[in-house]
Amino acid sequence: ADYTRAIELDPGYVLAYSARAAARTKKLDHYGAVADLTKAIELGDNDSYYPRAWSKFLLKDNDGAYQDVSTYLGIFGLRGVSPSYAAILGYLSLRKAGKAAEAKSFMQNGFKQLDPAAWATKILKYLNGEMTAAQLLALATDDNKLTEAHGYIGEMLLIAGDRTNAAMHFKWVRDRGVKTFNEFDLAVAELRTLENAP
Repeated sequence: ADYTRAIELDPGYVLAYSARAAARTKKLDHYGAVADLTKAIELGDNDSYYPRAWSKFLLKDNDGAYQDVSTYLGIFGLRGVSPSYAAILGYLSLRKAGKAAEAKSFMQNGFKQLDPAAWATKILKYLNGEMTAAQLLALATDDNKLTEAHGYIGEMLLIAGDRTNAAMHFKWVRDRGVKTFNEFDLAVAELRTLENAP
């Protein structure tokens, strides 16, 4: 409500749009989050491409999510923490869109620029089949990393058609994970889909 009032007072207040989008995401209003982030982008906030990609991914708009990731990486490159996670999201978007060959090519093109010691790189290695789920979990030494590991393992199991074990990992994130993380929002969204699926 405060962000909405701030926007009424100053329709050009970029931070209010991106912050209200984050609040809407936590309320599971992903369409509202996309609308706010789109407005922030129109006002010149290129950082909003990444959270908008997440919102689109949570809405099952995999092609839209990948387009936003591509735009974001085109602007910022693969240096830094957020771009590494954008690469993870880009890979998953392609896989969930049924574009396995493109996902593999996307991964191979991006790996060379990543810090091999970074945690996000370990996640990408797992996604690329260079590490098992057990190995990734063994490297997850705190709740932050465990939240991400369980979230992405759940996604890969879901892509493989193993809904039962995917749900187990998503439930771990929902019940024990860090609630401010994108992976928490992902787990909640996937569990809602699984619970409503025939």
